[in-house]
Amino acid sequence: MYRVRALEQALQILAVLEVEPELTLPELGARIGTQTPNVHRLVLHLVEAGLVEASPLTKRYRLAPKRLGELSARALAGLNPWEALRQVVAGLKESTGMPGLIAVLSGGRAIYVEQFRGPERALGRAFPAHATALGKAILAFLPEPTREAVLAELVLDAWTPTTITDRERLREELAVIAERGYALEEGELDGPRRSVGAPVRDHTGAVIAAVGVGGGKAALPRAKTAAIAKIVVAEAERVSAALGASRVAAPPPRALTVEVLGAVEPPVPPPATGGQDESPAPRARRRPRAKRGSGKSP
Repeated sequence: MYRVRALEQALQILAVLEVEPELTLPELGARIGTQTPNVHRLVLHLVEAGLVEASPLTKRYRLAPKRLGELSARALAGLNPWEALRQVVAGLKESTGMPGLIAVLSGGRAIYVEQFRGPERALGRAFPAHATALGKAILAFLPEPTREAVLAELVLDAWTPTTITDRERLREELAVIAERGYALEEGELDGPRRSVGAPVRDHTGAVIAAVGVGGGKAALPRAKTAAIAKIVVAEAERVSAALGASRVAAPPPRALTVEVLGAVEPPVPPPATGGQDESPAPRARRRPRAKRGSGKSP
């Protein structure tokens, strides 16, 4: 009883134009199942709102990138990352039975969030990034120049016998994590502990945090690691989507093509006149003609 038919049809027009970039009014009417005059009225409202525009060349209707881009930018600017990340703790607890973990990278340390004070203030303790699942999950997905800068500053202390202390071996481990999609901690910080972590991205695609679960090896046996990791990755992707990250590939760059009708050639140079020091030959003088007389001798 609360549905508004005209609004539903207007939203259908936007959804159709998302798939088919340019359509005429009759084509739009056919797509949403209404007559052309009705769809015309709806499109006029969308045009006035700046959501749809008509191509000046084809006169077909399409999504208006300027207004939609402005709305998207404002929506992303208004997001609070902690709002989405805080839901991870309860979500992973419910799905895995283990407390959810959140961490961000600061220098060479993974700051594990332990409490919140207000909507934007998080507090936590710092752990060595190279010895934790969430720390390695962030490191593995950083841009290479940034990752190398962080690795150069890391102090690879040995917290347990299994801690990776060789920089080249750590690079190899991070490459495996990037390929696999999640990181594992196998007693590297605390011998009896095992953890799983996956990266969280923002609307730019940059990794800003990691989420995961961890506990004693009895609570997270090796046989269950793959299944738990799948849940953690799905939760990380859900949070990333809430922060504006998208799997939709960026559209390819525009390439303007022009049919060549002809080419302008440089002028033909004049023929050579000989040596460089030669000057034009002087014109020969013509001998004056004799005047015609009257037949008398001089």
